[in-house]
Amino acid sequence: MVNFPFPTAPEPAALIEAEKCLHALFALDSDTGMLTPTGQAMAVYPISPRHARMLLAALHAAQDMEGKGDRKGARVVAAFAVAAAAAMSLENPFLREIGIGEDALSSTLTQAGGNTTKKGSAASSKDTNAMRQITKEAELESGDGVKLSKGEDEDWTEADKVRRKQRRAAANRAHSRFRNVHSDPLSVVNALWAYEKAENRDKFSELHYLHAKTMQEMANLRQQLSKLVIQHGCDAEAQLIGKIDDQRASHLTKDFLVESAKTWQDLDNHTLSQEQETVLQQAICAGWADRVSRRLSAQERAQQADGKHRKAIRSASTNIDCLFSFFP
Repeated sequence: MVNFPFPTAPEPAALIEAEKCLHALFALDSDTGMLTPTGQAMAVYPISPRHARMLLAALHAAQDMEGKGDRKGARVVAAFAVAAAAAMSLENPFLREIGIGEDALSSTLTQAGGNTTKKGSAASSKDTNAMRQITKEAELESGDGVKLSKGEDEDWTEADKVRRKQRRAAANRAHSRFRNVHSDPLSVVNALWAYEKAENRDKFSELHYLHAKTMQEMANLRQQLSKLVIQHGCDAEAQLIGKIDDQRASHLTKDFLVESAKTWQDLDNHTLSQEQETVLQQAICAGWADRVSRRLSAQERAQQADGKHRKAIRSASTNIDCLFSFFP
């Protein structure tokens, strides 16, 4: 990979790290450097390798659940795994407050007779102050928020700041409807499920402080991934388990995958059982196998005691030989 003739070659260190990541995900053969069956299955999906590996791991887990007779649970896991892959592939859609867009700001300035871009000369201090004042007034009239850089809110009155604080509190209340206390990705998945159920998606995004464009892209990607899973899921899963157990591989049929896609739309709520949630969390960890740590046992902590960081949670990487601390 380092010797590949890129038109604009990335930094060698970045290529080396990328190759290490693919080896950790079992996408590359450690001896030949060629794609493994798992890597070939991952390449089907137009998302990052980590997210693709997570999706395959979830399909593998759904197959196990279906083989044990939990067909409904397996369909839910498969459906939510597709949604999680889409959700994690895009920016966090949760907004602290609704921001006034550039188009809205430009329109407001035009209506007010402002001109902040003068050809051949910089905008005057008077124009800049006018723009700030118009922006603030537009915000107060619309109830929308403006993302401020450090020190930019010095001209705001206490009433302006209180209003912004209230908007952020309202955003937190709106987001609490989707919150999964154990997983941020699953919180986004909950929001995506509700978004796709909404009759007026733009209004839904506004009321729940969600970035409308990101949510729409997320919904489109989920649908695309769902079609690819149906098209390639059976082959990918057969490759993932190496076709060792034909009876086990037969559980993940096209009919099962189609039913899983329908399950996403037919669910009455987005609440997962503890088992389903655990399976999805384990699948997410599979995509970050080289970033997973484990908490040290009491015996290990005693052996490593050095009198420091007594309040810290001592952990060890599962991939490299080192210790580190998390501070609560």
